Amino acid sequence: VALDEHGFSPPDDATLARQIGQPVNKVRQLLSALIGLGQIIRLEGDLYFTQKTVKTAENFLRQYAAKQPEISVSEFRERLNTTRKYAVPLLAYFDQTGLTERVGDVRKIIT
Repeated sequence: VALDEHGFSPPDDATLARQIGQPVNKVRQLLSALIGLGQIIRLEGDLYFTQKTVKTAENFLRQYAAKQPEISVSEFRERLNTTRKYAVPLLAYFDQTGLTERVGDVRKIIT
């Protein structure tokens, strides 16, 4: 739930630990358990997104594809109101899942 509050700019595990007043090791154990339950997705750079947040980004890309078959990192970043730090790993995740395909400087959205 604390991760949902930050949307597309979630805190890292150390920041999250400070915010909820728990030791980092305990927060990491909790995050690992939530990953195992499929509620959280860990992306490159130790970024943790809730399944809900990732689904929201996925839905955005599918709707965007109805108008435009490609999206740049900057457009994706702006539309999600986040930074490159979070936008690039999200797009890399979607590349891995097959929703997008990197073609030069843009992502082709596969529908």
